Amino acid sequence: MKGDSVSVFGGVRSLRRSAVTLGLAAMVVVALPSWSPADTSGFSNGTASASAQAFKVNPTASALSLGVTFGISLAGYTNEVAKADARGIDLGIIGTILAGAGCDGSAPTLPANQQPQPLAVDSRDPGAAQGKSAPETFMGNPVPGFTKTVKATSAPLADAGVTIGQLGQAAAFTISGATSSARTEVIKGNIRQAVATADIGSLDIGGGAVKLGGLHWDITNHTGADSSTAHTFAIGSAVIGGTPVPTQDPAAVIAAANQALNPIGIQIRPPNFRQVNEGYTIDPLSIAVVPSSTRDQVSGTILGGLQPVRQQVTDALLKASCKTGSLITIADVVVGSITGAGSFSLELGGVSASSGDVKTSSLLDSSLSPTPDLGSSTNELPATPAVAAIPAIPPGAPTIITNKKGAVQGRRLAKPIGATSPGRRGGMLAMVGGIGLLLLLAAIEGDRRMMRRAERTHSTTEG
Repeated sequence: MKGDSVSVFGGVRSLRRSAVTLGLAAMVVVALPSWSPADTSGFSNGTASASAQAFKVNPTASALSLGVTFGISLAGYTNEVAKADARGIDLGIIGTILAGAGCDGSAPTLPANQQPQPLAVDSRDPGAAQGKSAPETFMGNPVPGFTKTVKATSAPLADAGVTIGQLGQAAAFTISGATSSARTEVIKGNIRQAVATADIGSLDIGGGAVKLGGLHWDITNHTGADSSTAHTFAIGSAVIGGTPVPTQDPAAVIAAANQALNPIGIQIRPPNFRQVNEGYTIDPLSIAVVPSSTRDQVSGTILGGLQPVRQQVTDALLKASCKTGSLITIADVVVGSITGAGSFSLELGGVSASSGDVKTSSLLDSSLSPTPDLGSSTNELPATPAVAAIPAIPPGAPTIITNKKGAVQGRRLAKPIGATSPGRRGGMLAMVGGIGLLLLLAAIEGDRRMMRRAERTHSTTEG
């Protein structure tokens, strides 16, 4: 009887151990992460950004630049959070100077809240998916001819745009029909797309000496299932010295325009297509005021004769209020930039786009800086990163990007470790886990009953 009890006890104990082992194994399997077959592609939304500007007026003197940018469009997303930012007028350093407290501790000359403000949305904001539109304002009043639009969703999608009617001075230059737009999104479920465009309807330089129309910049960057970059710069029409010229070759158009503008000290500089870190850029078309002996001689004579009067006026203004010092500095830079004491440039267009996986790095890596917030209300844009020109262009070769879709291939970014999308638990694994738990409970109950039976058998034997 005792031997039979021990045998039964050993068999039950062996069965109990097997059940416990199976139950624990099933519970461990359920606790581990799992992935469904739909996640094997490894695609993630990643990140994308695009930016465009309509034009920038940039006077410089004594290494001080007072650039004012018109029509800035910014769009970007990271994973499912998208942001769009549209700026009709960005005063740059001028806005910073005028928004500072007065030299006597008085209120600023032009407070920041009275300056043009960006229109920005975040996909997490109420109404962001429906989009917003607003005119540009200055000192609380609408600026005619400016319209800003923005939209952002968690698709993800970010879209920003600015339109400008007409600006300029007929004797120098006029710009009509300027627009900029930027858009980032995921298309076809597995392609990150960043698109930026800029257009100038018409440009008149030197009181009709050169007229250009239909200037167009656009760049499209793809990563994911498609990795490519297409880019375009085109001139739609040109009239130089009253004579229409063909525009099939933009380089030839610019060369002819420079022949007409060089006598008055103006030079057009063509855009280049460049790689900027992991993205791509088409530079603006720059119209620069360059040294001209005829112009500089005339302007030097005029300014020399006005210098005593200018000094008297300046002293009187500073005596009345030290706050006029900022305005005098700005005026000196603007005048100096077009009279040989500095430089002046009008930068038309300019676009950039990039996309890729979200990069991961060690927390100890201080070489990476945080992504700038597109919703910032500051007047300063992020500093332009160092760039490497591609491809190298030999001396004398045209540097214009024609209006043919480029075949430049964007670099496919390496997929970071851990970038696979989270999987889903359930189904068969949930059932296995449940069975394992039931087996474990059954083993515990069986062990309890077996121990009681063994105690009764032992008592009977002793008796």
